Amino acid sequence: MLRKVLIVMLLFLPAATWAAGESALPPDSLKTKVVRTAKKVDRFLLKNQQKQNTDTDYIFKPQQKWLFRTRSDIVLNLLTFHNDHPALGIDYGVDLKAKPLFRQNIGVGYRGVILGFGIAIPFKNKDKEFSLKVYTNRAGGEVTYGQIWSLSGKLSFNESSFEVNPGAMPTQYVRVNAYYAFNWKKFSMPAAMSQSFIQRKSAGSPLATFGFRADWGTFKPAKFSNREFFVGLGGGYGYNWAPSEHWLIHISGTETFGLFGCSRITAFNNTTKFRMRFLPLLTAANAAVIYYYKRFYVGVFGTADVLFIPTREKQTGEDLYYTMSHVTGHLTLGFRL
Repeated sequence: MLRKVLIVMLLFLPAATWAAGESALPPDSLKTKVVRTAKKVDRFLLKNQQKQNTDTDYIFKPQQKWLFRTRSDIVLNLLTFHNDHPALGIDYGVDLKAKPLFRQNIGVGYRGVILGFGIAIPFKNKDKEFSLKVYTNRAGGEVTYGQIWSLSGKLSFNESSFEVNPGAMPTQYVRVNAYYAFNWKKFSMPAAMSQSFIQRKSAGSPLATFGFRADWGTFKPAKFSNREFFVGLGGGYGYNWAPSEHWLIHISGTETFGLFGCSRITAFNNTTKFRMRFLPLLTAANAAVIYYYKRFYVGVFGTADVLFIPTREKQTGEDLYYTMSHVTGHLTLGFRL
């Protein structure tokens, strides 16, 4: 992994030491080609960094060449679903939570391009989460894939309940969140979420949102599996409060309404499909507090969303209510040169 990061960094960073002796190198040598490519990439990144297409009285892009940052994360997942089959007198539910997943991230940025990697702490935690996040003033979002092995809790069946131990119900999920900020020339979502912009004056913006979820898990002891899907559109509002040049306080909330939502349960080699009953909802909130001092910044920010999918099997009237909550918290420190 480290080798890949270093190779990519070579393509983005200017080869200053090579540039001094470029004329002495053979015109078709590999080093010459690498130096020329690095210079072209550097010029492109510099032009993109210097371009300020927003209202700079409100938000601006830092012009320092380098960024060094570290970030500590915590990830929490809660999962519940309740199934009611009145025709057969069956009523059962599952209430599970995962162990907190801690990660430590280190990143290096050059002219707005940031590369980094993180490791889970402790190493014995098998839970994993991989994310690709892009934040711009106008639009942005994230794609996340996760594996949860530490879910534990209770499974209730009519009047009885059973303990679910870690590893008994491994679950995987895909999360896609996207936003569009209408007042993007004065309001900056990345100022709060990635610190790639700085908010000078307070401003807010209506937000349009898109959400996608796919979750699937298997309860191994009973050979029971569940699948859930959600696609929705919605909106909300975000606000950046800049009480002084050193502080930024962000809060935003969105509601994404399901265009499609379904569940599927497989038990004893029989599969039951549930279609959307009421309106599925994805409720999300973000909050951040950032402190700036010259070229240094420190901040805490968090995200939370709750997905609720109510479904029903048409022929039998069997209901299934599925809820998954995803919460993340972050502590970040950065320094620009």
